[in-house]
Amino acid sequence: MKPILWTAGILAAGLAATSIPHPLQAPSIVSKALAPARFSEPLQSEASPPEFMDGVVEGFYGPDWTVANTEAILAFMAQHRLNTFVYAPKYDPYQRADWMKPYPPKNFAVLATIVHAAERNHITFVYSVSPGLSIDYQSLPDRKLLLAKINQIRSLGVTHFMLSFDDIGGNLTANLATEQSQLADWVLHTERIHHPNFELMFTPTLYDGVSPNPYWAALKTSLYQGINVIWTGPYVLSQTITSSEAKTAQALMGHRIVIWDNYPVNDYTYLEAPYHPHLFLGPVVGRSAGLKKVVAAYFFNPMLQAQASEVALWTGAAYLNHPDRYQPRVSWQHALSSLGGKAAPSFRLFAAANSESFLSPSINTLSAEVANFWTKLPQYPKKSGLFKTFTAMAQANASMKAGLPDPTLYQQIAPWSRLFSEEGQLGIDALSVWSQAKVGRNLSASSVQDLKALESTVNKSTLSLDTTATVVGFVNTVLDHLN
Repeated sequence: MKPILWTAGILAAGLAATSIPHPLQAPSIVSKALAPARFSEPLQSEASPPEFMDGVVEGFYGPDWTVANTEAILAFMAQHRLNTFVYAPKYDPYQRADWMKPYPPKNFAVLATIVHAAERNHITFVYSVSPGLSIDYQSLPDRKLLLAKINQIRSLGVTHFMLSFDDIGGNLTANLATEQSQLADWVLHTERIHHPNFELMFTPTLYDGVSPNPYWAALKTSLYQGINVIWTGPYVLSQTITSSEAKTAQALMGHRIVIWDNYPVNDYTYLEAPYHPHLFLGPVVGRSAGLKKVVAAYFFNPMLQAQASEVALWTGAAYLNHPDRYQPRVSWQHALSSLGGKAAPSFRLFAAANSESFLSPSINTLSAEVANFWTKLPQYPKKSGLFKTFTAMAQANASMKAGLPDPTLYQQIAPWSRLFSEEGQLGIDALSVWSQAKVGRNLSASSVQDLKALESTVNKSTLSLDTTATVVGFVNTVLDHLN
């Protein structure tokens, strides 16, 4: 959903595919009429009016989730009363870059496994196809290839689709919106000739904002009214989304909107400096209680780390289930207690150190503890609250490795978890050096060198923790006191 460019190496590693696509004949239902501007009469669907659709959209840039990851998320969604899963991983080549090619048998079998897992969990599976990088909107051969792809997926029993044109570049003109709308209308009309339960959503190229523009104006008049449109809020990464903003967007586009919430997705943190890979383990905040009454559906876009995303998704589900009663911090604590198991105290401390995001400041209290330490210099530093916190940090990695109920969760957070414990040990060592200097003991050169070496290791990490700057700042202050 965001204009992100990953390196070719990451792309190759995450999405290498060796199977050769087999030919798939275009369906016989392809209409000869390329682009009806509007339908002369409303399309009919045999499907009953759907309940409010809410859930997860796997829509990030980066290696796809494994089948096991996805199956676990689907089970999690069912437990938390989320009813819809949108399959839209940007690096599935047959979903985006090679949209015109049918899935080879091996890849198709993987997709079928996910579809059937969704069915078992009573989750509506939505398949997003993204042809915008290369399709000729007016080409009948291209349209036949698009229908062939849709019908290959529909053979799995999938009835809900999304036609996506996000992050394709180009000028956001009225003509672009018109051509995309005509294609979407044609797909819907053609599919419903023989499949009245076929449903379609639309992801526009301009998918954020609350201001009038030619692209949305054309969308309003050219896209069939029964097609709901994706919107990420006032921004791509929206700190807040209000009911008023949603109403404005719907009025400007002339269609009911589906919120694609880009939290807790973290793909953009994998870019080069000044960004570093980051986990987002804080609660969902900043979404108004009335949104669900305004929009047609609501999906959260999670992190590359599927099981780690369950912290934020737990709170997102609590928000969607009871928007008027949602308490972010209470829900967050429930998530950490349940997902953390025996390691809940360590997991809670770790999650706080990974809670800062575009939504809100960090929840961790380490900076306040450091400030309090220097304000009220304790007589016995090893009995201070700061020492206890550093000790808990140093022990957190081992605690979570042994105590988290889901080993996959630990595997996903392990790089950050190890760094977190290294920071804790760095804080302990700094306190020890400061304590010795305070009582006038002669410090060995090696103890100071070891402290500086560990500080350098922490500083060189490419990973991001909310605690790093605070710990390094504390160490530098200690070293300054030695001079």
